[in-house]
Amino acid sequence: MGEAEDVVVFTAAGIQRAALIAAAYALARRLSERRGASPLLFIENFETALHLDYMVSLLKFLASSEIPVVVETHNGLVLRVAVIKQVDHYVFADGAVAKDLKSLELLWREVQVAAEL
Repeated sequence: MGEAEDVVVFTAAGIQRAALIAAAYALARRLSERRGASPLLFIENFETALHLDYMVSLLKFLASSEIPVVVETHNGLVLRVAVIKQVDHYVFADGAVAKDLKSLELLWREVQVAAEL
């Protein structure tokens, strides 16, 4: 075996996830430039394996992108960043769609768990 085959490289899951999101964005942008049509980038479970700093950095980048992006999440921080960055955001709960986060009893479980600490 050659030297490259003998080396085992371990990369943290968060780094892998951030790299995958960046690669998907780069591909979408390349397709947009070459074909003239803008593809939709859909990221499911955005927060999976990402450190908070990576989440915020990626969200800021995606919020300023030219490519339309849909981020699906179960994380309150992601919603907060969307609100702060004035990015369109929608919440699907109990069969309804809401845009005004203040009118919802969102993230009650996070608040409940934090109160129990």
